[in-house]
Amino acid sequence: MPSTEPSDNLVTFERIATAFAFSLMRLISSRIVSITAEASLLRLHDVATEDDEPRDPDSHVIDQLRAVSYEEFDAFRYISRVSQLVYATTLLDTFLTDATRFLLMLYPASLGATQIGSVQALLEGASIADLLTSAVNKKVRDISYSSFAERLNLLRTTFGLNLPFDQADLDSLNHYSSIRNVIVHDQGLFELTLDPSGKILCQPKTCPRHPTPVTSRDFYSALIAYTSVFASLVSAVSNDVLKAPQDHSIHKLVLSLQGLRELAESRRAQEAE
Repeated sequence: MPSTEPSDNLVTFERIATAFAFSLMRLISSRIVSITAEASLLRLHDVATEDDEPRDPDSHVIDQLRAVSYEEFDAFRYISRVSQLVYATTLLDTFLTDATRFLLMLYPASLGATQIGSVQALLEGASIADLLTSAVNKKVRDISYSSFAERLNLLRTTFGLNLPFDQADLDSLNHYSSIRNVIVHDQGLFELTLDPSGKILCQPKTCPRHPTPVTSRDFYSALIAYTSVFASLVSAVSNDVLKAPQDHSIHKLVLSLQGLRELAESRRAQEAE
């Protein structure tokens, strides 16, 4: 059984949750800069400057921005959007991994006797703590290959967590994690096949400028699902497992992420207009 007091466990879990929230807010800050840069560059391409127009002290900066070609701008926008989606998805992946590791360490009996280690390891001087840590890390590593939905279901069944999710959120988890995998592992532009004679054929398979299209609406849809998962999991662990007091700061953290979800919903609705 865990050797720390429940309050210590709550502090540890709050740190895990705060790390996700902090990194997500950094992503939002990055996106604000990206959107601002996109809008400014587009405006500079649309607005012509007269030769005799008065020059302000920062005009050389404007000239440098105006020198960016549309092709360069389009590359910047594409890579920014796919990078933001990959980063957001990786944050959720990391949070699920850390939360799973925390719960397994809190309840090592959930590993099962066959997972913990051998008598030989004990005879060789390995401590119980070392064996449990190794077993937990192996279990977490094995679980990480499953889909987000499967990992959440494992937490639900293993630890009795109340994790209600909308089907739309589950669909988004599956969809955007799949897109993340394509972005990370396949940005190839051509498909190689063999013809009946054994000749290698090379055929275009996607748009060379946008191999994996990601829109602003996609980003906000992913953000909505990810913040929903975060809020549900943090609430379940802090309330059902750690019995956090109602005035504990971890509840404020959940509320702040729920506010971010509402903002994402509003921005997604604007994108649809």
